Amino acid sequence: MERLVAFLPALDQGPFHVLSGGYRSLNERLVGFYEHVYRSGLIFPFDWSTWAHGPGADLVAGVGIDHADQDAIRRTLTAHVRHDRFCEGHLLAVIERGDMAALVRRLAALQESPRWSFRVGTWNVELPPRSRSDRQRQCIEAGDADIWVLTETRDTLDLSEAFQPVSTTERPGGERWVTVWSRLPLVETVLLRDPMRTAAAVFEGPAGPIVVVGTVLPWHADRGPTGTARNWTEHHRVIPEQAAEWAELAARYPKATLCVAGDFNSDLAETHIYGTALGRSLLEVGLASAKLLCATRTVGGLTHPPIDHVAVSGTVRARVVASWEGTVDGERLSDHSAVVVEASGAGSA
Repeated sequence: MERLVAFLPALDQGPFHVLSGGYRSLNERLVGFYEHVYRSGLIFPFDWSTWAHGPGADLVAGVGIDHADQDAIRRTLTAHVRHDRFCEGHLLAVIERGDMAALVRRLAALQESPRWSFRVGTWNVELPPRSRSDRQRQCIEAGDADIWVLTETRDTLDLSEAFQPVSTTERPGGERWVTVWSRLPLVETVLLRDPMRTAAAVFEGPAGPIVVVGTVLPWHADRGPTGTARNWTEHHRVIPEQAAEWAELAARYPKATLCVAGDFNSDLAETHIYGTALGRSLLEVGLASAKLLCATRTVGGLTHPPIDHVAVSGTVRARVVASWEGTVDGERLSDHSAVVVEASGAGSA
């Protein structure tokens, strides 16, 4: 962030362009800004054009930047930078009218030193046998999260010495699609439409209530209730249904930090390893409708982009603070990697 803020003098004071072959283009300092924005990870893949002509239209026009959350600022930056690739000169116009400097200032204000924080981790533990549970428990303890969303889990992976559970309906053999373990005080459990694959609860956080939704979205070969669904069709059907619930929870608990975590069965990175373009688009729309920021699009240290994610309200700062592969020190613990995200902010959430 310090490097981004260092570009503010160049964004505030002209001239902003140089003439080359009769055309105006960004000066050398602003070309450096453009390159830094790309390298910083602020730009991310989503349907920016639809967003810019819909819910983000005011922000793209420079209205309401001072009150926008982190997710909205990132979406606006992405929309401007991507638009410039198709309409040369767009970014220069945005800089000249002062909107880019305003976006950078707002982002910096949102990322000031936090005074409160909590951590949420998620891991698909692949229905662990007892022989793996102890080693998995060690990894979970080392991850030092306040809340764990474990998916494809069993009751034998018991964290009750330090956490309390909120689980989906039990399956044969003590299996659960989701168990949310929290060492933060439980306020209430929340009943969702699919109690088999989703679990939710409200916890008492350091700066107000935290609503946590744990989920497993359908995988490619999920045959659905009828047993006849084609590959990926259940994934595409269920995402909008669950996303509607995320938005409902955001509206029901307006003063809470909303967190949706679990096995999304889709990456959300630039480089794709699992999922579909339609599925990713549906997820982006769903996250945006609930004003959620996905903090786990790319995770340094992992071989591949994760398909297990943590998304939190765009009003808070979120960053990955821990991760590990499914194989740890040569021992296979799961076919999924684990991630831990820290959400933080100043004042009340």
